[in-house]
Amino acid sequence: MEVAKMMTMFTIQVIGIYPDTHKVGCDLYPDIQHLNSEMQFFTKTSCQLDLMGLKSDGKTPDEIFEPYNYVDRAQFGTVLSRLIYGDEYNIYEGEETIYKRYEKHLRALHEDDIIHKIENPSMLEQR
Repeated sequence: MEVAKMMTMFTIQVIGIYPDTHKVGCDLYPDIQHLNSEMQFFTKTSCQLDLMGLKSDGKTPDEIFEPYNYVDRAQFGTVLSRLIYGDEYNIYEGEETIYKRYEKHLRALHEDDIIHKIENPSMLEQR
């Protein structure tokens, strides 16, 4: 949930991209209902920005958000890639057997010299 807050604030205040407040399903995660209103807002908004809480297509809200999970390199790279490149490196129907959901995102960030260590996608990120 903290990554949702940081990336949402950065996306809106620095990049100037605003959420699609009409996007359906971003406030239906059953595992955010107990969060305070601030964190519910940021988890929902990160979904509306097409950054987090989404299936591998980068558009469809996932069934759960998992607000207390640690963030690994694969997850953070996917969020950062979606912010920088939009939906270019998302995984679409038929590609699930070819790519892991984060693979194209990390490869693009590595090729553009943004993230250097992509060999261990389960490496935990630090704030």
